[in-house]
Amino acid sequence: MMRHRLRAWIAAVAALIAVPGCTSGGGTGTAPPTSTVPPSTTPAVQPVNVPARTGDIGPTAAAELAPVPVVVAYGPDPMNRMDVYATSGDSLGTIMYIHGGGWNGGSKDANTAPIVLSTQADLRDTASPLLEQVDDTAGERLIFAQIQNGWDVVSIDYRLATPAPGEGIRAAQILNDVDRAVRYTRSHAAELGLNMHKFVLAGGSAGGHLALMETEGAPSDAFADPTLPQQLAKTEPRIDATIALVAPTDLSNFWEAGGIAPPSSESLLGCTQDDPPAIAGMPPCDGQVVDRYSPLVWSRRSVTDGGALPPAYFAYGGADTLVKIETQGIPNIDAWTSAAGAEHTWVDLPPEGTHNIDDAVNYIAFNAFLARVASGNWSAGPPK
Repeated sequence: MMRHRLRAWIAAVAALIAVPGCTSGGGTGTAPPTSTVPPSTTPAVQPVNVPARTGDIGPTAAAELAPVPVVVAYGPDPMNRMDVYATSGDSLGTIMYIHGGGWNGGSKDANTAPIVLSTQADLRDTASPLLEQVDDTAGERLIFAQIQNGWDVVSIDYRLATPAPGEGIRAAQILNDVDRAVRYTRSHAAELGLNMHKFVLAGGSAGGHLALMETEGAPSDAFADPTLPQQLAKTEPRIDATIALVAPTDLSNFWEAGGIAPPSSESLLGCTQDDPPAIAGMPPCDGQVVDRYSPLVWSRRSVTDGGALPPAYFAYGGADTLVKIETQGIPNIDAWTSAAGAEHTWVDLPPEGTHNIDDAVNYIAFNAFLARVASGNWSAGPPK
């Protein structure tokens, strides 16, 4: 009964709002991005700008009503686990949530980032100014609240980046896991009790970066694990919409934020852009590696190639000193708007929002966006 009331509420909100439309691009680029992509991608039209949140409506209370999940192995590694929250009754679709934690930490259960938990004085002192911003659950409450709104939710673990030089887990292996989880969810949806009418990939912080990367790479199988079993290899990893909350998008300058940004990005890439490196012994980065794992480069490639991107909801906090709006938000949002269309690109920039952005996001608009995804009707935008 509660879900039906909330679903009716979302429909009522959606009926009250309108915004001019725009035509999205066609086709899909398949070539991996390179550093030759031109930087000028200012959209001819502006994205849907979500108004600042007002009142006390937020996701926290609804998220606390999430049921006990079913834990499922989606791959052979011990970290290849997902929590499955299938709604009872009719479902609007499935949302997959990817946790944050600086790529080298966090989990679907708790934050285990080495930089956060370190007992070494130098690392602890470096990280301490930003410790309150490091939250592997960024975005989690927003997503888990959707279980009460009629969405099935899947929350995944993945192999964590190695915070040391040399052989280890890097971006390629992490994205192999994300891609495998997407394919497994699509392939086993019936037995998991999941509705795949619409499939939304969501993440916060490092998880938002991974959600964007998988969304942009999926059409060309860019991050498919070569060891995938045949059933998963044949499964299309299609993403119908993306939610990226406080997501790093330009790894060429993300490290300049300081604090945990340099060691986190070095763990992900296995190389450094700083001198000296934040992690002793890390070799210098090849520019192509930085480009390959920067969502901004892929977004701009979509613009120049005429490739379409799916609908997306972006949120960045004005008080976030780790993932900054001006470098990690706006450039990618501009490119995404050009490739996806204005009505499909929603931007929520709460001026008081920090890296832990959940209750600063306009929850009414966020629900309205997901109502658009579920219905496929993009003729209206967020509340005025």
